[in-house]
Amino acid sequence: IDLSQTILKVKKEEVAETPLASHLARPYDLALYFDHGNFAQFARRYAPDEQFERILEISDALDGNLSLAALFNNGLFTLKLQRLIGGENHLFSGSVDKELVDLLPNDAISYGGFSIDQSVLKEFLVSVLRDESEKPAEAPPTTPLDEKLDLSPFDALDAFDGDFVFALSQHRKATPIMDSGTLPDWTQAPAAFFLGANIGDPRNLDILLSRANKSNLLNYVLSASGLSLERDEERLFLTTADHRREIMSGKPLRPLPKKLRTAIAQGPLTAKLDLRALAHSLRKSMVP
Repeated sequence: IDLSQTILKVKKEEVAETPLASHLARPYDLALYFDHGNFAQFARRYAPDEQFERILEISDALDGNLSLAALFNNGLFTLKLQRLIGGENHLFSGSVDKELVDLLPNDAISYGGFSIDQSVLKEFLVSVLRDESEKPAEAPPTTPLDEKLDLSPFDALDAFDGDFVFALSQHRKATPIMDSGTLPDWTQAPAAFFLGANIGDPRNLDILLSRANKSNLLNYVLSASGLSLERDEERLFLTTADHRREIMSGKPLRPLPKKLRTAIAQGPLTAKLDLRALAHSLRKSMVP
């Protein structure tokens, strides 16, 4: 008996768990599994032209597999992306900064966080821009100020470290259309929200914002949209006025439970949507 148990134990240890088995072992109501290598091998046989072939070559930068699971529980929709074994270049990988996740409010309708591997994203952009980069381009004459503020797409990516969080809160009351005598629809009820990111290279971020605000364009767009940019030494937020005070204080009035914060921080991508809270918020905003 001991000998048979030893043999069975060795065989069990030798059997490696496959990515698909790991994917199916997760709890889900709806799940998606995508293996890039197998798809590319299949699709190349039926490539209609060279352009399609090039798309497959570009997507080689996104190696490995994708495991996406959706859960529906008592009106709460949860979307979770998981990195499985196999492959090296995963666009979504790693954990989300815990201090960034701590800023998510518990009274939000939807919230989540994700982490992007900057090196994989750059490799993907190199593949996309490869043909253009091989052609010599004539740079237009620049002034000394332009030279100082010159920023490549890769430098712009370095402005952030790849960790992001977001939150969508209650809708504001839509203004009735008095002259037509009709009530506004749900598209005219703006929602409070914010998008937060960790800063990677502060200097590159300064240049990026300076470029975006050329001729005061960024400030005008933000003001017209009721948005603002809030920044400290480590983070940058795009937010409506509703969340501005909480962001500036560095602590939400009602933080997420510790278990939820831990789940989101594990990464690489988690998003939650309370469908009942969304419907209630929309109904409330439409009351004349």
